[in-house]
Amino acid sequence: MDTRKRTGRTISGRAVFLLRINKEHFFVRLDNDGLPLGVAIPSVAAHMSYEEADVVCQQIKARGYMGAVVCDVMGRMVDVKALAAIANEDVERAQRFWG
Repeated sequence: MDTRKRTGRTISGRAVFLLRINKEHFFVRLDNDGLPLGVAIPSVAAHMSYEEADVVCQQIKARGYMGAVVCDVMGRMVDVKALAAIANEDVERAQRFWG
């Protein structure tokens, strides 16, 4: 039995979005055939920026997974209002950085 501890994953920056494949599963990765692998536990799913999640969402929709949507870490669908909030955060972050 392997007794080594796995290092924890740090979720930071813009990698705060998940991709919901269907009502029960969140995206982990694509398999060798380009099909999505999913899990029922959001914290185990791939955490991505919105842009990354949207690209993968479009790829798997093209493979027939029409229920795929980008969501936040709580599993809520990302809508226009949420995207506007992200854009505002980016502006505020830039203003803090550049003064």
